[in-house]
Amino acid sequence: MKKRVTGIGGTFLKAEDRGATRKWYKDHLGIENGKWSGTFEWRHAQDQAKKGVYCLEHF
Repeated sequence: MKKRVTGIGGTFLKAEDRGATRKWYKDHLGIENGKWSGTFEWRHAQDQAKKGVYCLEHF
């Protein structure tokens, strides 16, 4: 079987003021930035036991 991409690892956004942008995402969207930026756990559609993680980072 061919190996395939199962997801996108993250999105990286360039910001003039990284701190202000992170605060806006927290205040308006509820996205907290921790050790690994804003992360979201998701599960595979065909196999709910398989997990993945998505990262949102501002730089």
